[in-house]
Amino acid sequence: MDGQPVVSNYVLEFYQVGATQPFQTGNLGKPTPGADGKIRVRLIDVFGSLPTPGILYEARVAAVGPGGVGRSEVSNQFTFSSPCMPTISPTSVSIGSSGGTGSVSVSAAAGCAWTATSGFAWITITAGASGTGNGTVTYSVAANTSTASRTGTLTIAGVTFTVTQAGTACSYSLSPTSVSIGSSGGTGSVSVS
Repeated sequence: MDGQPVVSNYVLEFYQVGATQPFQTGNLGKPTPGADGKIRVRLIDVFGSLPTPGILYEARVAAVGPGGVGRSEVSNQFTFSSPCMPTISPTSVSIGSSGGTGSVSVSAAAGCAWTATSGFAWITITAGASGTGNGTVTYSVAANTSTASRTGTLTIAGVTFTVTQAGTACSYSLSPTSVSIGSSGGTGSVSVS
């Protein structure tokens, strides 16, 4: 032996069934086997995104070294399913100081379960705290008695829904609202509430 490693790295290759060239490859480096002797990788970490769901695929592992490339036998055939990646609409709302109600639509693949939670006591989920597939979450926002605006969130299907609420407008009153003063002038005061 000349001290050179037999394998410098491994490459995972995805093929559509029957194809002679891979359509996607990912460098695995030289992963360390687990205690059971098996090597496990997260495909999303290797490829960044998964191939199209519903198509029949097969895979090979290529061992790359100074002497060239050696490929494994073809794997069993497999498909990918759509990951549960729900979306919501809208993703935010602005509401007046008196509060009110609203709803958010959830779009998710059939069979994908999701939940909705509030991170703020002044925002309450009134319906749709959990669901599967498409659904609707309804919520209620309490009145804001402060003059400052506030922002809160709901987490719906893992997505942040932002609620921005206006503060209560300042109102003023004067007492008295009028006065009569003699021709020689004078002083007085007005109370502001």
